[in-house]
Amino acid sequence: MCPGTFRAPSFHNIDMALAKSLSVHHGHHLEFRADAFNAFNIASYAQPDSNVTDTTFGQITNTVSNSRNIRLSLKYGF
Repeated sequence: MCPGTFRAPSFHNIDMALAKSLSVHHGHHLEFRADAFNAFNIASYAQPDSNVTDTTFGQITNTVSNSRNIRLSLKYGF
């Protein structure tokens, strides 16, 4: 590690998807899909403040990850 640098905590982000296709009638089908971005809502923290003159020097005051986002979709095909 070089002098004057900080190591930030590691970044974790897990995205997941679930899909199901159902046959409704002759040639008709229904598709359901669920997407979860940052599925486990893991907080990934930013680098510590490296400005010596700041009152928050050496403290982590921000996150770099987004909060959990879930998207549901339904599609009918014929």
